[in-house]
Order: sequence, then structure tokens, then C-alpha cells
Amino acid sequence: MTEVLLDTSVLIEFLRAKGKKTAFEQLLARGWRPAISFITLAELWAGKSVWESKEKTAVLEKLLSGMRVILPAAEVPKLSGKLKAEYGISLLDAFIAAEALQKKLPLATLNQKDFGKIKGLKLLQASSLKPAA
Repeated sequence: MTEVLLDTSVLIEFLRAKGKKTAFEQLLARGWRPAISFITLAELWAGKSVWESKEKTAVLEKLLSGMRVILPAAEVPKLSGKLKAEYGISLLDAFIAAEALQKKLPLATLNQKDFGKIKGLKLLQASSLKPAA
């Protein structure tokens, strides 16, 4: 089972899904082992609706309980700054990309536009779950 770093977009799609098959479910069905950055963890907890509903809080806690949270290595902040400056992406996306690069993990995201710019970053396309070309 290969580990994959999940971008926040993949988990938000799963949490909002209403009966449709999500990228997250497809990843699990194909045997990928999910991990998240501490940035993704913070982004998920930043949703207002999570704090307005005990049910949504419980769903999020259950979802997160089985995932490894990756804490940043010392070089990740510097690499994040470089990625933000070089590719013009948000600092949060730069942090997630830097984590994937530093840990040599593929990144599953629905945000191909921003992450697709980053040289050396292996992306899993949500539609096919195959590495992006």
C-alpha cells in the first residue's frame, strides 16, 4: 500500500459529497494510504460549519482518526517560500506541495491548475488516479 498526501480539496469534496463517488473514495478503493499535512488539518478545522454542528465535528474527527498527519521538517518552510515566490501559488498550497516534495509523496488534489505548475511534484489526477504526465 503506497502512501499519498491529500490536498484539502480532496477531503472537502468527500465531506460535501451527496451520493457521488469521490476522489478520496477512489483512492482508498485502489489501495492508497492517505496522509495529510498539518496545513490540511488546520484548513479542515477552519470551516465554520464544522463548529456549528456536532454531527459535522464528529464526521471530521472520524475521517481524520485514521490518517497520518505529517509535521514539517526544518527545510519545509524555506522550500514553501521558494515555491510561493517561483510559482505564484498561495502560501498554504506551497506548504502542502513542499511537504509532498520533501517526503517524496504523490499529491492527490482537485487543484491541478496551481499544483500542476510545480516542477518535480508528482500529482495524482482525481479523475484517473494515475500520475499526471
